[in-house]
Amino acid sequence: LIGGASVSLQIVHIPDWFDGIMHWHYVFETGVLWVLLFAGGTCQLFAVWKGESRPWMGVWWGGLTVMSLLMMYVPLEPYWMSRVELGRQEVLFAKVRYAGFQQMLERLPQKPALLLVEHDPADRSMDYVSNEPSLTGEVLVGRFDPEKTNLKRLREFFPQRSLFIYHVKEQKLEQVGK
Repeated sequence: LIGGASVSLQIVHIPDWFDGIMHWHYVFETGVLWVLLFAGGTCQLFAVWKGESRPWMGVWWGGLTVMSLLMMYVPLEPYWMSRVELGRQEVLFAKVRYAGFQQMLERLPQKPALLLVEHDPADRSMDYVSNEPSLTGEVLVGRFDPEKTNLKRLREFFPQRSLFIYHVKEQKLEQVGK
């Protein structure tokens, strides 16, 4: 039943199979079922091997299991990379970028400031614009569109603030003169 449930769930999801978060597909929700199937199969194999007086088969099975886990955690260049490390890098990518942005905000040379963010059109998943609801923070962050943003008008609205533009694609901070 567990194997049938896993297979049928994957077959049902074929029409809307697409590349999901971290390149995982939604059919991976069957992972728990596969672990249960593996555990049940392992118990049955050990019972059969015990009945046939084949104790070394358990050692062989354990070795296969350990080798498959090692292939996930330990890289062997150039044959394979650690899948866990690849996943960790993908998860940490956004955290590292956001942390770097926050550090840049803290090190701005002149405060109070208005920082306009020119997002990378190739990666709109990262949104750096976040402010206190009262808009009274030392640094206000907004979006910058070179075609639509009127810098003179912004100067009129925020005359007491230094104006900066952060280009996400180049990871470059530019101060706009007064």
